[in-house]
Amino acid sequence: MNDNLKFLLGLGAGTVVGYTLALLVAPEEGKKLRKKILTEADRVAKGLIEEGMEAVKQSKYNIKDS
Repeated sequence: MNDNLKFLLGLGAGTVVGYTLALLVAPEEGKKLRKKILTEADRVAKGLIEEGMEAVKQSKYNIKDS
């Protein structure tokens, strides 16, 4: 895995953690907050997967299906 991909994955993971912590300290009803966290986590995860797939396509490494 090249350094750029590692950086992007670390940046994405840090963003998710930071956003989740910000939501947890914000004053909001528990059930509503949990739903908001799950919705945002799902959205961010899908975005990270798309970005990761694009990075793999653009990398110089050829990854074959197993």
